[in-house]
Amino acid sequence: MNDPFLEENDNPSSIFLVRLFSKIHLREIPHIIDTLPLKKRIIFWGCFWVAVLSLVLSISFLNDRFLSRVPTYGGYFSEGMIGRPAFVNPVLAGTDTDKTLESLVYSGLLRKLPNGELISDLAESYAVSDDGKTYTVELKKNIKFHDGKPLTSDDVLFTINKIKDPLFKSPERGGWEGVVATKIDETKITFSLSEPYALFPENLTLGILPEHIWKNFTSVDFNNNTFNINAVGSGPYKIKYVKRGANGTIESFILSAFSNFALGKPLINKITLSFYDDEQKLSLAYERGEVDAIGGISPENVGKSQKESVVRYPLARGFSVFLNQNKKEFFANSVVRQALLNSIDKNKIIQDVFLGYATVLEGPLPLGSRGAPTNISASTKKTASDSILSLEENGWEKNTKGIFEKKGKELTFSLATANIAELKAVAENLKNEWNKIGVRVDIKMYEIGDLNQEVIRPRGYDALLFGEVIGREPDLFAFWHSSQRFDPGLNVALYTNPKVDKLLSEARGTTDTTIRTTLYESIYKNIANDVPAIFLYSPLYLYEKPKQVKNITPFLITKSADRFTNIYSWYINEDKVWKIFNTKK
Repeated sequence: MNDPFLEENDNPSSIFLVRLFSKIHLREIPHIIDTLPLKKRIIFWGCFWVAVLSLVLSISFLNDRFLSRVPTYGGYFSEGMIGRPAFVNPVLAGTDTDKTLESLVYSGLLRKLPNGELISDLAESYAVSDDGKTYTVELKKNIKFHDGKPLTSDDVLFTINKIKDPLFKSPERGGWEGVVATKIDETKITFSLSEPYALFPENLTLGILPEHIWKNFTSVDFNNNTFNINAVGSGPYKIKYVKRGANGTIESFILSAFSNFALGKPLINKITLSFYDDEQKLSLAYERGEVDAIGGISPENVGKSQKESVVRYPLARGFSVFLNQNKKEFFANSVVRQALLNSIDKNKIIQDVFLGYATVLEGPLPLGSRGAPTNISASTKKTASDSILSLEENGWEKNTKGIFEKKGKELTFSLATANIAELKAVAENLKNEWNKIGVRVDIKMYEIGDLNQEVIRPRGYDALLFGEVIGREPDLFAFWHSSQRFDPGLNVALYTNPKVDKLLSEARGTTDTTIRTTLYESIYKNIANDVPAIFLYSPLYLYEKPKQVKNITPFLITKSADRFTNIYSWYINEDKVWKIFNTKK
């Protein structure tokens, strides 16, 4: 081969460079390569593909080193729920379904983050007076409802006045009694309290109604109104379409992201919420792929799903047996109360009834609440044998029926609870354990309405198996202060302790979170040591999450709707950007 540019020992790379730098046209390169001997062509193409692979790997390395994944807009998921909505309205919402939709469609002045911190939502800022009795809220500028109308202090005042009006029978009314709301101007409003209340900012998470839609409706019209379903709020999602069945039954809501949401447009574009009459139908819909997620899956159905996709939210609720000393004098005996406590294996109840999906409760606060211990110590756990021994040492003796008796009075009582499967199972477990040590228990089941009206309110029970909704930021005043022993108070153990009374009053009055934590730690210890109730368990809320959705993490919630508190930051789609341009680190 006679080629002025080719020497005998030149390698293919040299050939290419010589040709290139001699300004040979690119179209000549294939021809030149074809003129090479077979061996040199093989060497050339080997070097070429090594170079290409090296380039690809270098680019990939640079991508990993200098690019990062960030959430981006788009995507869709569907969720199934038990129960059908009736009042997508912050004034009237009472059921889990209503409250879930209300939390998506409406927004409040403040919003609670998963870590318990309250941040501004519709509010730009808020300030508290030195005496803790006046809160001044400044609204953000240019905030709007889903229909594009401006949201002002008039809407805030209107919503609160409807809640306070007894004609509307709002479930939220109790939290606003004694609060006077006053408009200062279009973006400023004050809230005046009769006494300092440290947890009042929690009230400001309440969803705000649009006055321009609701102002002309009477209390009757208010309840029977199309806007209770076709709701207009200012929350992260707006209602795009309501699907109904042939008989008018609501089957699903289609929600779309609200671009003018005060905290920024949500990252997921669309959500469908579908409604089912019972868990069996809901589970079947999930198995068929009709929905991506299930709100409130039961422990029994966790086994049917992929457990790694089930998010376990601790619930700020505690279930206990409250002992009425006015009905059974022996409950005033601390030895009897302690014996009842020691004979119960709480972990066994949690495993048998909840398949492990609950946590042990050792005092008036569930784990995660302010003032509660960070973990439960089992080092000093006593047993049923200890219970029997302590009762015998206290003068109790078993009679011919095997029941402990003292001075002619048997250790026997009735246990009242709601006619709910899990509570019935817990009650049976308690009855069996107490019967084993010589305590006779009779279970009395009531429908929830009857239990409240006929048993709890008149304190007509020996012992009561019931739950308390406590909250992450607790206020135990209504549950344990001696002034709340009788209806409408919620001190169903009829507990009295002057020291605890003082601590409870101080805790609800201080805005200093460090001081409040210390006070609640002391409250917890005092109540737990007194054993006015047999504290049992705190349940978990189990959420079969959409597998395609990211940034869902468990945290302590008060109600099921709280799982959506940060839904605007959930995402499905991702993009890659240079790390120096990524502001969301």
